[in-house]
Amino acid sequence: MFLAKMNYLEVEEYLKKSDTIVIPVGSLENHGKHMPLGTDTMIPDKIAELLDEKSDLLIAPTINYGATDIIGIIFLFLMPDTVERTEERLLLTGLSKRI
Repeated sequence: MFLAKMNYLEVEEYLKKSDTIVIPVGSLENHGKHMPLGTDTMIPDKIAELLDEKSDLLIAPTINYGATDIIGIIFLFLMPDTVERTEERLLLTGLSKRI
């Protein structure tokens, strides 16, 4: 089940049964002229969809990050500790097991 599609009451019910959340992570970066920037995000997104079909795990929105040395192209950059800070916030909600 996808966290982004749930309301807070549904999340509260989930937390009564489980303390596990899946955090998909992918990069947003150049893969050449023939591939989309989000290739490395599309893969974990698809894995999350397949996991959703076969489990009752809570799945967080995919965290996108990127790094490149190409000048003049806009990419999404996040601070190096973004994933760690996200995990810390999830821990405060009771989601102590992260995949």
